[in-house]
Amino acid sequence: MWFARMSILCGVLSVLAWTTALHAQQVAPQLQAVLQNAAGEKKVPVIITFTDRADISRFSGHGKRMRRRLISESLRTRSLRSRKTLRRFLRDRGATRFKPLWLVNALAVEIPARLAGKIARLPGVAKVSLDYTLHLPPVEYDDTGAVQWNMEMIGAPALRDIGLAGQGVVVATIDSG
Repeated sequence: MWFARMSILCGVLSVLAWTTALHAQQVAPQLQAVLQNAAGEKKVPVIITFTDRADISRFSGHGKRMRRRLISESLRTRSLRSRKTLRRFLRDRGATRFKPLWLVNALAVEIPARLAGKIARLPGVAKVSLDYTLHLPPVEYDDTGAVQWNMEMIGAPALRDIGLAGQGVVVATIDSG
């Protein structure tokens, strides 16, 4: 009898540990760090990514324009379907600033901090991550006024010396990307 009870207890503890680990994976580490310092009602900007993925391989037989249109419609429809019920759930609980990210099937929204764990456990939610802005370092620009090496290479300074600076010339480039 003791062995049976211990087996059941170990099984329950294993399931609980697995569920906790799964939940931790669904809430991104950066968001977890912010949530530790946030009060329950403090608004936190998050991105909720859904599990549903569009199968765009079914559009391979169409022409380029038609395929692009069908893929776009499919992605938008799938995104709308994924966020429809969640949006009502979030609004009823104080969420604001909804922005659909249909291309990746996600929703950017500001939620009360207390909701992050609940959202991560909802069916159809793949991940809840912090929505933040990346800032690029400033670019250093050396404005010495000197002619660049490539201009010297094509002889531009000699042309400028005789008064030719490209007036009336149209330059065009065709680039395939």
